[in-house]
Amino acid sequence: MNNIEIPSYERGLLVVDDEMEIIKSLRRQFMRTFKVYIANSAAEGLEILKSNSIQVIISDQRMPEMTGSEFFAKAKERYPDAMRLLLTGYADINAVIQAINDGNIFRYVMKPWNPVELDTIVQEAFEKYELIIQNRFLVEQLANQNAQLEDRVLVRTKEVEDANSLKDKFVSLVAHDLRGPLAAIINSLEQLTASRQSETLDQNSNTIISSLIDTGNNMLHMVETLLNINRLKTGKIQLSISFFSAHAMVDRVITNYGLSAKQKGITIENRLSPADQMYGDTTLLGEVVGNFVSNAIKFCHSGDTILIDYEREGENSRLTVEDSGTGISKEAIQTLFKIEEKTSTIGTLGEKGTGFGLPYCMDLVNAHKGEIQVTSTVGEGSRFSLILALPKPTILLASQSESSQAAIQACATSLDAHLVMVKTLQDVRVWLAENRMNLLIVEDNVVEENLTSFESLNPKGGEVRTIILTSSDDFDVRLFSLGAYDFITQPTDKKELLARVTHLVG
Repeated sequence: MNNIEIPSYERGLLVVDDEMEIIKSLRRQFMRTFKVYIANSAAEGLEILKSNSIQVIISDQRMPEMTGSEFFAKAKERYPDAMRLLLTGYADINAVIQAINDGNIFRYVMKPWNPVELDTIVQEAFEKYELIIQNRFLVEQLANQNAQLEDRVLVRTKEVEDANSLKDKFVSLVAHDLRGPLAAIINSLEQLTASRQSETLDQNSNTIISSLIDTGNNMLHMVETLLNINRLKTGKIQLSISFFSAHAMVDRVITNYGLSAKQKGITIENRLSPADQMYGDTTLLGEVVGNFVSNAIKFCHSGDTILIDYEREGENSRLTVEDSGTGISKEAIQTLFKIEEKTSTIGTLGEKGTGFGLPYCMDLVNAHKGEIQVTSTVGEGSRFSLILALPKPTILLASQSESSQAAIQACATSLDAHLVMVKTLQDVRVWLAENRMNLLIVEDNVVEENLTSFESLNPKGGEVRTIILTSSDDFDVRLFSLGAYDFITQPTDKKELLARVTHLVG
């Protein structure tokens, strides 16, 4: 810091006093060290400041027309960096105190002054000025360096993004080009084993063909996983977020993997209740849970059990897949979700994997802003937990009827849902621009005001689930083609209303 070079300058000292003897005395004292400028009045001093580089000013307090403290106030406004020293007598002490409080002077010197003491004070004033300039120079240098660094970071970031984009395109092209030929080879081999020609082959040949089919299917699965990872990272996989039955999702997973478990003599138990819910993309999260179950089957022996459980933790849901298989070492757990690490391990019956499944699962869960936790003991089994936020469902009601508002409010209370009430479709549009909801309920008289506006909210039956409340038997069936999901005739039975809303919110 002390070696920083700042722009050089000539040290300029301005002496302002209405007494020429004092001016001459101060000039003699400092002329060998500094370039001394003299002024016989405050007005003359301000003129000198306009056209010269002055770092330190010495001024008398008692001068006609303008006092020293008044002069310094003007000098500070125009030349704030200049150090200001005030010459004063005891009678002017109140004015000095005021000048100090206003920040207009650096130091004051009592008359008559001690030349050695004044020398020291003036030198300190120049050092103070140089410190201010040096700090400003350093700040400017730092700002420039930060700007240059930011530019370099932006350039480097763009280079990395371009490289990643090129890599993603390469992976996508290679995987896509591999998928077709692999599928064709597998299909040909399967047709061969299913045809009468297989009867003419010996047992060894049939074993080789079966092994080729298994290897091909494993490679095809690896290619599909690579494509999915690439699609997710490039934004080609869009999440379809909603509340869904976790119990039903687990049932589907068990159906998909039940045969594999049965062939190994492994039991899978769904311990969830039908009321257990999760919030996210049910298809993609089903892939995550399916991967957990598939790995559990892979590392279990005949007679082992896989338990799938659920619990609510505050505003989160936790779904766990726990097995009594071979377990995972602490070292292996650290690399399970790193795609750059080869983590695939042979199963209890020699099953092979790609090593891409769990990294893909982590990408899916990260896209949901969720978490995967793993605990395991070698020889005792493993526990994989999927943790996701479980917010309150939101119902948006567009109604001008107090009775409808009261009925839907009762439903929302029963479901522990958040209810937002508006009066027009324009209000709905404004709210949806910045918020997400799970169910839209609209009165038919609100919709009939502008059918086109309603269609644009939910074109061709999109993701927004909508219930139309109608008090007329002559329901406009066009609303179904414009995006309505269901309708309820009013007045309606409270239990029926709750059942309909519960079904659609879930």
